[in-house]
Amino acid sequence: MRRGLPYVVAGAPPLLEAAGVASRCEVRGGDAFTAVPAGYETYLLSRVIHDWDDERSIALLTRSKQAMQPRGKVLLVERLILMGATPTLLVLESDVQMLVVATSRLGLTNLASHTCPTHRSQSASD
Repeated sequence: MRRGLPYVVAGAPPLLEAAGVASRCEVRGGDAFTAVPAGYETYLLSRVIHDWDDERSIALLTRSKQAMQPRGKVLLVERLILMGATPTLLVLESDVQMLVVATSRLGLTNLASHTCPTHRSQSASD
């Protein structure tokens, strides 16, 4: 099952059809912070937890635990960044992506004007 907010999962059916797996999938829109479909044995959260602060992350994990079968499991797939290691290009790209996502959640439309002092001073003089 693929789950996300209704506008997020709206594009999933054509992709699943094209991949030839639509008959094995169920797509549901919803808010995982309020409820998760009940009764499954395994819940996979892939690249989700890193998006949220501790309070919201705990809410996602709690909803999954409440919904699962008694001996169910939650599987987390996240990227680990080791302390002291030199970041790879993939990690740096991920950091930029997270900055853009966080910025859009805050409703900021011009990222450069909020992050770059040079751009801010140029924008002010325009």
